Amino acid sequence: MFPKAALLCALALSSLALSIPARASAQRQPTTVTITHRTTVHTAPSSTSPTIANVNPSTFEVSQFEVKSGFVRLLLAELDRRRPTSGYGYVDTVDVAIDSAITTAPSAPPVVAATRAPAPAPAPAPAPTQARPAPAPAPSQAPTPTSTATKSTGELVIRPDAPFAGSTTVDSPDLSFLKSGPLTVIVQRPLYFRIGASHDSITVPAGFVADFASIPRSLWSELSPVGDHERAAIVHDYLYWFQPCEREETDNLLMIAMKSEGVADLERGAVYSGVRIGSAAAWDANRVARDRGDLRIVPTGVRPTARESWSDFRTRLGKADIRGTPGRMARQSWCDYGKSQQVP
Repeated sequence: MFPKAALLCALALSSLALSIPARASAQRQPTTVTITHRTTVHTAPSSTSPTIANVNPSTFEVSQFEVKSGFVRLLLAELDRRRPTSGYGYVDTVDVAIDSAITTAPSAPPVVAATRAPAPAPAPAPAPTQARPAPAPAPSQAPTPTSTATKSTGELVIRPDAPFAGSTTVDSPDLSFLKSGPLTVIVQRPLYFRIGASHDSITVPAGFVADFASIPRSLWSELSPVGDHERAAIVHDYLYWFQPCEREETDNLLMIAMKSEGVADLERGAVYSGVRIGSAAAWDANRVARDRGDLRIVPTGVRPTARESWSDFRTRLGKADIRGTPGRMARQSWCDYGKSQQVP
């Protein structure tokens, strides 16, 4: 357990915010911004302007944003809270997705999904994705997307219904992001996470669906679910769903994973404290959902359509009588590593 002073410092870091300048366009509610690729922050809305910093993929809340000349202007203190400073930074719109609590935003309509390449012109069609294996047969009443639009180069991605654009450019042989709805990923092949220098590892099976709910959304900027630390976040999600270990042991295993992944001390403290304080509800909700047979491991070869969120996809599979197995996973020997936060 962290000393009280460290806990206060960690919580202060995760809640840091700036007041909105009078001349800026304020949003009615905080807006979630996702940096979808490692990108450069400029001093002005031009790729030839001086560079302020490079930022990794992350998700965080902002008090305001503005679109100008193909760039998104953000407060530097909100763009990188580890180095609070005054002023603004500009990020190319192709590297930004915005989950707005409002239905309109400057210069861009809502879209369902986005890619870096220009999209075809027909308006009624959902945004295109790269070629995928044929989806499983859809039910008689296919899910209807909340909004559709095409995307052209340089257009900002606004998704009122989801925190992440789910672009095919972040897919990999290991992970496939759903193209609609809140941030969700399907593990494509077994993910092995070795516990320190021990001979034990945690295996997340192929087909496991991670929605990153075990990491409070306010902490995504510290432990990015789409960045260098996504494996730690997925493993934590897996353990929070099947619950082979006690909750404190599970959170300690997250701390061990963060240390192994090289997460900085202050970030680890913020994430660990936030998880201990804010994830009890997710733990309890997972137990209830699991015990009623909610699905969390998708059968091999069954794919969501571009229009389906995880909720829609799970409902479709349920109608085909594809469900989860109720009950808690048996305790695993590696849970004992979670009795402390020391990397073995």
